Amino acid sequence: MNWLENTAFAIKVFERPQMAQRCIKSIRRLWPDARIYAADDSKEPLPLRGLTGYIRLPFDVGCSAGRNALINGTTEPYLVHVDDDYVFTKETDIPRMIELLEAHDHLVMAGCKCRHVRKKGAGWTKYYADVTLEGGTLFARQVTRKHTEPDGLVWFEADTISNFWVAKRRLFDHVLWDERLKIGGEHADFFQRIQASNGDTAMRKRQLSNQKLRPAETSQDAGRLGVAFIPSMWVEHYKKRPPHYQPFRARDSQYERLYRQMWGITRVKRWRYGRC
Repeated sequence: MNWLENTAFAIKVFERPQMAQRCIKSIRRLWPDARIYAADDSKEPLPLRGLTGYIRLPFDVGCSAGRNALINGTTEPYLVHVDDDYVFTKETDIPRMIELLEAHDHLVMAGCKCRHVRKKGAGWTKYYADVTLEGGTLFARQVTRKHTEPDGLVWFEADTISNFWVAKRRLFDHVLWDERLKIGGEHADFFQRIQASNGDTAMRKRQLSNQKLRPAETSQDAGRLGVAFIPSMWVEHYKKRPPHYQPFRARDSQYERLYRQMWGITRVKRWRYGRC
């Protein structure tokens, strides 16, 4: 399989043209023939170069609506989910991620670590956990499902991973982003929807009672939707929020509260992410 012809790099962009262009450039540097798409809900269209496709959206529809637009506006069998403040490096091994997904029918998503680049150095996020909803408490626990491929690649099967991943198209037949969540809470909500599709009784019961679902999201025949985390790979993340952008980003706590109300969550208990 020619993975480049079968993969859409899907970037949600908003009000940060320089960062979005840097993300595009990093993909083109590694894979000149990559198919790169952007969904843009900035106030004015961003002057981006090097795109295969561009989706213009109404102003400030939010990251969830933009991500759904990218899913619906592309047809490739694989989709790389990426925000505009990420940069690809040689350690961002998309072909190997796809090989892993190809080798395991039940896996629909594979992600990796994030290296957060700041003025005073860099930090790491190994974000992966198993999640349960018990009453009003959401527990995020250490992952124990460890696997090793014949070539030595180690990966963990988890309920939730970081905000960078590649997925099989069939995932989106069952799970899409909830567009009520513009920014904040949308990440946890998306992965809990995967759990509900996998038959998690508590997640499914809460989802059906509190959310308006598309028909595909209530189907009983999703099959197992497995999520893999690969700790030996990473993507770089540049956390930069220009003054005109910050007020939009600062709303995340508002939407986090909405997310918790939707799922009936009153408390979250997390372990310390990333201990392999």
